[in-house]
Amino acid sequence: MEIQIANTIIYRPEQQLDVVQAKRRHAKAEQKEKEKRQRERLRSLEIQRDKLHKAAWKV
Repeated sequence: MEIQIANTIIYRPEQQLDVVQAKRRHAKAEQKEKEKRQRERLRSLEIQRDKLHKAAWKV
């Protein structure tokens, strides 16, 4: 159960742990997504570099 006072939710102690764990899971998921986007961007740049390199050798 939660009590809301002036836009602040106060959780019972046993719920507080769940809230902390949920925040950690959310942060971890965001970090994984960020790393995935970075890997995709890096791969895209590597492909672009390889195409330019290949084109340069064809000249």
